Amino acid sequence: MFPAAMRALPSICLLALLCATSAYLGQAHAVEGQAGDRPTADRENGQDYCSSVAKAASTAKMAAQETRLRELESLIKRRGEELEAKKRELEAVLEKYEALLKRADENLVTVYSKMKPDVAAAQFAVLDDDVAIAVLSRLNPKASSQILSEMTASRGAGLIKKLAAYSSAKPSGKPQ
Repeated sequence: MFPAAMRALPSICLLALLCATSAYLGQAHAVEGQAGDRPTADRENGQDYCSSVAKAASTAKMAAQETRLRELESLIKRRGEELEAKKRELEAVLEKYEALLKRADENLVTVYSKMKPDVAAAQFAVLDDDVAIAVLSRLNPKASSQILSEMTASRGAGLIKKLAAYSSAKPSGKPQ
C-alpha cells in the first residue's frame, strides 16, 4: 500500500534520532570532563554515519512528498475528466432542447394557436411528449394555458414538468 520510501521513513528517522542522542551524550561527557569510552575517531565516524542517515531520511521524505504529489495530480486529472463528462452531458441536454424547438416550426405553431383549445388538447393527448413540449413552448402563454386547461390533469402536469425541466436547462432560464 505504501511506497518503499514511505515504509523506510520511520526506521530512518529512528536511526537519526539515535545518532543525535549519541552525539548529545558524547558532548555531555566532554563537558563534565570525562573522557568518553570511545576515541575521537569513533565519534567522528558516528557523526558521519548520522549525517549520511539524515541525508537518507531527507531523500525518503522527498520521495514520499513526490509520491503524494503524483497521487494529487492523478486525482485532479480524474476530477477534470469527470467535469468534462458532466459538461458533455449538459451540452447534450441543450442540443436536445434546441432540436425540440426546431421541430416545432412556425407553421405548426400557427396551426395550433388558431385551433380551439379543446381540439388542440385532444391532439396533444396523442402527440409525442417532445413534440408537444416544443409546440407548447413556442405558443403564446394565453394559447398554451387554454390548451393545457382542456387536457387531463396528469397529461398537462407531465408536460408542464418536462417543459419546466427544459426551460431550466437553458442558461437564460427561458425557452427560445
